[in-house]
Amino acid sequence: MIAVESFASGRPRLRASSEDIYQFIDGGLRHPDRRIRKRFLRSAAAAAQGISENACVTSIVATLFSGCSEMFVLGCYFDRDASADSLLETHAYDWLALQFGSDVAELVRLQFSARRFLSTVIPQYFPRLALAHQREVFGGGGFMNPFEKQVFTESPFYLRALAIVRWLEQANEGRVDIPDIEFFMVFLELGMERAERRGLLS
Repeated sequence: MIAVESFASGRPRLRASSEDIYQFIDGGLRHPDRRIRKRFLRSAAAAAQGISENACVTSIVATLFSGCSEMFVLGCYFDRDASADSLLETHAYDWLALQFGSDVAELVRLQFSARRFLSTVIPQYFPRLALAHQREVFGGGGFMNPFEKQVFTESPFYLRALAIVRWLEQANEGRVDIPDIEFFMVFLELGMERAERRGLLS
């Protein structure tokens, strides 16, 4: 499993191969539990929407791991909502940074802040959210105060985080066709290569 190969002493140490990642995503898309399949399908549909809009590779990779990155780290499939805190507690943030670079890890983390931001600044946005995402907003701190809004919008990644949330919402509406998993592998491999070239991976 990915967790065994990628972890030592409870923290990520070694990179997983693209084949390991392919097998894990493929297993999630074919999982007998419909709720788990839905998580992977939603991320894939959102990534496909991003590709249709010519989004950058880091945004596509971050979208593919939205909602399922902790499964990779723990090496098992489960239906449990993540949070910005749980990404750190499970070392999913560390694994994403090790595998693809800190920009991908930060884009995944900021998706939780993005929903809080949108709930704060757009009237009627929060009531339209699914119950799980409403719980996520309040579990993450509720509506943002002016200082939190400023911190979020000063992040160099905030616009891309907002785009990913929009793609995920469109995926929920079933408006995006999902390509075969092989289609996404080129983006995952490009993300790994890009991080290596930037010297982010050992």
